[in-house]
Amino acid sequence: MLNTTANKTTTPTDYKISLFIQPDPFAKKVDNAATMSSATGTSSLAAINGVTKATYGDMTAKAATVAEAKVIFAKKPAAIGGTKSITIAGSTDAAGYVYCAVAKTASRRFR
Repeated sequence: MLNTTANKTTTPTDYKISLFIQPDPFAKKVDNAATMSSATGTSSLAAINGVTKATYGDMTAKAATVAEAKVIFAKKPAAIGGTKSITIAGSTDAAGYVYCAVAKTASRRFR
């Protein structure tokens, strides 16, 4: 059977991007309302529109908070060192973001 319907291509008019803004892992307090306000504020939108508006049109933003859930280690983290590398492994009881080998003050170790 032949296809008698012409294939139509359309240019999208809406480009959706999902962005997760993660707080500083060393912050003593996280202000979700301030983060949402900053992400959707006029200065953020102006910065993005300054780069994308001519090609893609005005950018709009929506924000929502994500509730935190208690996560425990299913397998305690452990490290195995090598000559020029280190492997850190472990697992949690739920999917999520895990900071691994993060240091508040950056340093480099030499042997």
